[in-house]
Amino acid sequence: MLETSHGDRGMPRAALPSVPALALPYAHAPLRPAPRGHHRVIRLRALGVLLALTAVAACEAERLRPGPPTLELEMPPGNVVTSPDTFVVGIFARDDNGLDSLVVSFLDQVRDISVFNEIEVVDGVFFVVPEGYAVGEVLEVSGFVRDLSGERTTVTGSVTVGTGASASR
Repeated sequence: MLETSHGDRGMPRAALPSVPALALPYAHAPLRPAPRGHHRVIRLRALGVLLALTAVAACEAERLRPGPPTLELEMPPGNVVTSPDTFVVGIFARDDNGLDSLVVSFLDQVRDISVFNEIEVVDGVFFVVPEGYAVGEVLEVSGFVRDLSGERTTVTGSVTVGTGASASR
């Protein structure tokens, strides 16, 4: 009876051809040395491919580059207010990465607009011009916006104290 290597399955051991180890071409043959300068050629080819890929990436037409957020403040018509008066400052802020915070201030009045993770904000805030400012006096309005990546933009505008009924009402 013939024995098998895996029970009753497979080819019987007696039927396997016997091949000496030296007859197999890969058994004990030493590796052929690489031709002289071969490694240099491989390195130069790899460097050429790397340079070509870098050049293609640099020539790409439009790439999204992160930048600071945009902020625009719209003052009342003619930038004129009276004292006392109330007026509205229009706000437009945008950042493709998302906005983190938006603050607009006038004199000692600060308005913190909730914008967390918004891409675009269009809003308006009311400010009060206290009594006692002289005609022709220029008052500063400033805005500050920060995006989620930490970049900031600051914008300033101004209103001038005028006479008569305010155009902002």
